[in-house]
This record gives sequence, C-alpha cells and structure tokens, in this order.
Amino acid sequence: MEDWVDVARYLSAGIAMGFGAIGSAIGVGMAGGSAVFAMQRQPKNSEITFRNMLLGQALSETPGIFALVVALLLGFTKPSAYEWHTIGALLGSGMAIGFSSIGAGIGLGLVTSESSRNISRNPRAKGLTERTMILGMAITQSPNVFAFVISLVLMQVTLTPEVSFSGLAKYLAAGACVGFGTIGSGIGEGYAASRATFGAGRFPMATGSVTRTMVLGMAIAESPAVFTLVIAIILVFVV
Repeated sequence: MEDWVDVARYLSAGIAMGFGAIGSAIGVGMAGGSAVFAMQRQPKNSEITFRNMLLGQALSETPGIFALVVALLLGFTKPSAYEWHTIGALLGSGMAIGFSSIGAGIGLGLVTSESSRNISRNPRAKGLTERTMILGMAITQSPNVFAFVISLVLMQVTLTPEVSFSGLAKYLAAGACVGFGTIGSGIGEGYAASRATFGAGRFPMATGSVTRTMVLGMAIAESPAVFTLVIAIILVFVV
C-alpha cells in the first residue's frame, strides 16, 4: 500500500503542475501578444504599455504559482496514513488545483490583453484602466482560490487514519468536482472583466456604472464555482 500511495503522490504532483501551467502560459502569452500589437499601433505609448503588460503577466502567473506550491507539497510531504482513501485524497488534490488553474489563467490573460490595448489607445485613462484590471483579475482568481483551499484540505486528509475504500472515491470526486467545475467560471469572469477594462479605457465617464455591472456579472458567473466548492466540502466533511 505504501508503494501505491507514493505512486499516487507523484502522479498528483505531475497533474497539479502539468495542467496548472497550461492556463498561466496561455494567459501570459495572450498578454504579451496584445501588448506587441498595441505597441505596433501606438509606438509612442510603448513604455506604459510595456509596464502594464508586465503587471498583468505577473498577476496572470498566480494560478501557476498555486499549482507549483501544491505540487511541491505533494512531492516532498509524506502522508502518515497509508490507506485507500489516501490515494483518492492525493489524486484529488492535484486534480483540483491543476484543472482549475486552466480557466483562471486564461481568464486573467483576457483581462491583461484588453488592458494593454486600452492603455496604448488612451494613455490618459491609464489609472482607471489599471484599477479596473486589478479589481477584475482579483475576482477572476477567486474560483482558483477555492480549488487551492480544497487541495490543501485534501492533503490534510492524508494525515488521518481511515480504513475505508469508499474514501478513495469521495476524495477523488471532491477534487475533480472543484477542479473541473471552476474552469468555466475562471474564463467567464475573465471575459466579463476584460470588457469592463475596455469600457474604462474607452469611456472613462462611464467607469462607475461599468464597474458595478462588472462586479454583479462576475458574481453571478462565480456561482457555479461556489456550487462546486459546496459539493466538495460536503464530500470531504459530511458524506
């Protein structure tokens, strides 16, 4: 059983970082491509466009960093309970953060891409654009935070002895639920935030109403992610 648990631990670390890198890499590339295009169109604003690109890319790396943390913990932390449920908890932990990071990374990239284009077109609205971008990216990241929390919770489960084969299924299901279930919310919220960033840059006078609508729209788009979090918690602590 110890060998099987170690196999699950190593596979989970690979799943966490392998899939977790996809979204961030796409998001960072989208931001870079949009910034390059914007600089070609407005070369005189290249400096502020470049700074905005770096800020957005740094924030877009967050899902990948979460995945890296989980992968390192999985790779170097040995569980104290070598049971069937430990295998499910380990695999669920990697799936939760790995798959969730795909949606979050792409969503964050959408926001940064629009911000770079807007600042290049209208550098006078740089402050409004960046504030809207940062707010939108913070909310876009929240489904991925849900998955990160569940990943850490599932790793703690491996420290608890429990002779139960059904535990393998329920912990694996909890990780898959929040991992797959938050992909859409991450992309959807990122799209909503990107359009709000566009509005702040092109129509500064409407920033207040645009921001309020953005927050409301993103809150509704996040509700499926909240549902997955609730089900994951029920699977881990109640069932």
